[in-house]
This record gives sequence, C-alpha cells and structure tokens, in this order.
Amino acid sequence: MTFVAYGGVGLTARLGVFHYSNGIFITDVATGDPAPGGGTFRSIYSVAVNEESDIAFGASFGLFPSGGEGLFLRRKDGTVVRILTVEDPTPAGGTFNVRYFEITFFGGLGNFVYALRGCRPKIDKSGNVPFALPIKDSPVSGALFLYTPDGIKTVVANGDPAPLETNANLAFFQSLNATQPPVARFLRYTISDAGTIAFTSQLSTGPLVFAPD
Repeated sequence: MTFVAYGGVGLTARLGVFHYSNGIFITDVATGDPAPGGGTFRSIYSVAVNEESDIAFGASFGLFPSGGEGLFLRRKDGTVVRILTVEDPTPAGGTFNVRYFEITFFGGLGNFVYALRGCRPKIDKSGNVPFALPIKDSPVSGALFLYTPDGIKTVVANGDPAPLETNANLAFFQSLNATQPPVARFLRYTISDAGTIAFTSQLSTGPLVFAPD
C-alpha cells in the first residue's frame, strides 16, 4: 500500500510518499530529499504509482522564487530521475509552461500559478509516464506527452485533427482569462500496462474517447 502523508511531528514533519510493508512504514520520497540536479524537494504533489512501486510525482525544489518546479520519476530501485522542469523544451516546440505569473484584475496584484499541479501524471507497469501541460512560445497551446526511457514524445496536441469521421479538431486546452495560459479542461487520459493511451477530448461535435495507436 502506497500513500501520500506527513511523516514526523511538528517542525520535523515531512510531506512524502510512503508505503507499508511487513509491519513498518517506509519512506519512498519526501520533502527535504535531494532533487536531481541540485536543491531539495520543498513540496510533493500529483503522485501516481504503478504495481512495480515506481512513482511519478510533481515537486518544487530549491528556494522560492528562484527554485524550480518539475515532474520526476522515482524508480523502484530508489533512484530519482527528472522528467522535466521549468523552461525545458517540448517535442511539440516551445517550452513547458510549468509555472507562470498571473496578474489579477483586482488592484493589479499577481501570484504564481503552478500548471504542473494539475497535469495528473499516470504511470504504467514499465514506468512510462503520460502527462499533459500547456506550452509557451509555440503555435501549439498544449499537448498530451509521454515520458519513456528514450525521452519525451508528443502523444497528441491541441488542435490536431480528430479521426476523419468526426470532421473536427481536438480542443482539450482552453484559456480561462487573458492572463492565464490554456489549461486542460476537457482532457482525461489513462495508460494500460501494454502502453496503450486512451483519452477524452472536447470537439466541435462534442466529447469523444480515443485510443491512439
């Protein structure tokens, strides 16, 4: 059994991913652990676990606001690898819009928004991780991606043609206001242990379900 919780008491408590085995609780990854490339994890969220005990998770690391935000994979052997961080290039062009500054319309105030916290990674038996994120500096506003040991590839992008019988394009990313990049409002997805990805997308003709080859 794997779960997300705070471990410890008071100021020593750490947010992390734990599992229970043979009568004891074991820490898989937690705040304060070293992050790949430098710094330590400050927060952990958007956790996905497979039956092999591989864990995909989002995390912030380093000191705010100069620290990073990224998606990581903790393999069952305990090694942690970086899938992506702020400003990494995407295979669809541009860079992953992981974190951005949003200006509100009330008093000109602003705050950081963390798109990665809503990316909902999944993970299959082989440790492949599908995830969705908006993109900046690209004609493509967002996409569904797949991380494998060979790197990141685009599964499907916003605006791609849907199957011919629909006579429509995929439209799963949408902007909510002028200061915010598109978010994946109409996208839900899953991956089987055989590596097949099924997803839903809004179309001009209504929502449909797809399983890309």
